[in-house]
Amino acid sequence: MFEKIVELAQKDASYQCAMFLNNFGPKGLVLYNSLDFTEGENYNMKVIKDKCESYILGKTNVRESIANYVSILRDLSQTCNFCNYLLETLLGDGIVLGIKCASTIKVFLQKRKMTLKDTVDIWRSPEVTQQ
Repeated sequence: MFEKIVELAQKDASYQCAMFLNNFGPKGLVLYNSLDFTEGENYNMKVIKDKCESYILGKTNVRESIANYVSILRDLSQTCNFCNYLLETLLGDGIVLGIKCASTIKVFLQKRKMTLKDTVDIWRSPEVTQQ
């Protein structure tokens, strides 16, 4: 939504990168500065996003519990200064976007107006049955 409001897609690569880094926060800047880029890659948003995703997902434990995952997302969100409603919504969205199980995704697509609790409950159900 933010990208549409500021028409970020119409801006040049260095402007897009500057906006991204400005909103990435202090911990995000530490991550960005630790990544290896070839010449010109540090202004390519696709490369930046791919490298950040690879770094973060590379440290994700596949068997990580849902409660632990939500806790980590809450900790990471502390530097964002979101209001509680937006924080809960974005945490729920973050969970849904991280799901790889097709049957669980199907359940999410059938629901409307889910709370974070609803999201965690649905996500937890396959985890409970797999144990």
